Parts: sequence; C-alpha cells; structure tokens
Amino acid sequence: MHVGFDDGSFGSFDLIWLATGGEMDLSLVPLFHQMLHQRPIPVVGGLPALQPDLSWDHGCPLHVMGAFAQLELGADALNLAGCRAGSVRIAKALRPLLRRGRAEGGDAGAVDEMGGAT
Repeated sequence: MHVGFDDGSFGSFDLIWLATGGEMDLSLVPLFHQMLHQRPIPVVGGLPALQPDLSWDHGCPLHVMGAFAQLELGADALNLAGCRAGSVRIAKALRPLLRRGRAEGGDAGAVDEMGGAT
C-alpha cells in the first residue's frame, strides 16, 4: 500500500490495520494480548500506556490509533479529529525512517521489523 504524507513524500507498507468497535480491554484483542506478553507495557483500565508518538514501546514499530490510543489522544481518539491527530504523530515518527532509507539508497518505504529502513 502506498501512503502519501503532507510533505509530498510517499512510503510503501505491507499492512495497515484499521479496526472499530468492541470492548475497551486490550487483553481481549489477540494481537494486543500477544504484544503484552512479548513486549509488556503498562495498561490502565484496559488501555495501553503508549509512547507520545503512539508507538507501543520505545523502538517498537507498532503504532496504535483509535480507541486504544485514548490515554495519549484523549476523548478525540474516537473521532475524526483524533484520527487526524494520531496520524500526524505517527507520520512524524515514521518520516525519519523513510528519509534514512532514501539516503541509504533503499526503498524509501521499506521498514524492517524493528522500525529501521531496509
């Protein structure tokens, strides 16, 4: 999937996962349940304590938006304003990785499992 950023640059990604609805308990979502076991982070009322850039943990390439980003984005996490605010935070976090990939002569959108450009 090709994604365009506000500065005119583009990136290619293998997966963008969007989900809506459900109960606000991180442990009930299989992907997040597995992440909690592999890379534990604090959970408050069923919500993950994400990094300011909405990443799961420092150095982890998983970014979370929507209802599970409420601790960082507030009540807006559930609406279009929150979606925009979240996407801006994530884009700012990804942009340096994309630039580094371009500078190294690689595919500008290729990112390895640990968030580094390939």
